[in-house]
Amino acid sequence: MDLHVICQFLGIIAWAQSGVMTLPLVMALVFAEDSWLAFLGTMGTCALAGWGFLRYGHVRTKKLTMREGIAITGLGWLLATFLGMLPYCLGSYLTISTACSRAFPALPGPGRRSSPIWRFCRRASFSGAV
Repeated sequence: MDLHVICQFLGIIAWAQSGVMTLPLVMALVFAEDSWLAFLGTMGTCALAGWGFLRYGHVRTKKLTMREGIAITGLGWLLATFLGMLPYCLGSYLTISTACSRAFPALPGPGRRSSPIWRFCRRASFSGAV
């Protein structure tokens, strides 16, 4: 598994997310909201992370292995989630612990599998009701 290839793709993802943050930044400026500074800080952080990943990463071959593809997908989701929660943390809308729990809703927490919704979904999926 080539770490340089993975970093190359993670850098592209971080820069793309920095570019996507321009729309909320423009909307915050147009409507004179206080959150524009949080979006600007997030854009800077995304661009800096992308620069760091791209500085280390480079593609040596034209083919990706299965392990590299899985690593890019998994780490890309984690990176995009952490960078996507930054405006909420920088704007003081959420604490870091609350933002992490809302950013990763699929992670199993205490009592999640014992909830009535989980039991219903498990029964429904096996009975063919879904």
